[in-house]
Amino acid sequence: MKPGLTVSLTVALVALSTADARAADYKGALVHVHWLDSTKAKPLGAAADSFLDGTPTFKKTARGYVDECGTPAKPKRLSLDLGGTLGTVPAIVIDDNGCYGAEGSQFTVFDSRHHVLLQDTAASIGVLPTTHDGVRDIGTGIPGPTVPLFRWSTADHAFKHFMDVNTY
Repeated sequence: MKPGLTVSLTVALVALSTADARAADYKGALVHVHWLDSTKAKPLGAAADSFLDGTPTFKKTARGYVDECGTPAKPKRLSLDLGGTLGTVPAIVIDDNGCYGAEGSQFTVFDSRHHVLLQDTAASIGVLPTTHDGVRDIGTGIPGPTVPLFRWSTADHAFKHFMDVNTY
């Protein structure tokens, strides 16, 4: 075997084992997450305008808001304590199994100025104890074989997907 190939294979194996160890760490952290779904959310009511007007997946009609599938939307609100510079922020939940499939809901997380930080279709959302740039990571999707994890990006002022953790 050529020396360069040996080094490349070694580097690849170390990277894989590091990724596996990191996934195992997050899998352990997921056990302690308090998962929130739409049943734990409160009706948003008249405050919907201030949140949903800037969200591209909702449209305002004469009869109220509709989701991206044209179904009347009844927005609900959760509060997520993300810590760091964000603190406690609102997450708006819209239920529509016909539109969002088995996941059933769409979660949109906003900052205090109603800027969208994360939007994902999932059955639930949870805040992890792990942080990036001082803000806690977010997971979506329980129950399921994998949990997508999102990490705060200060540069983008948004959460970015960084890993899927196998929960089995």
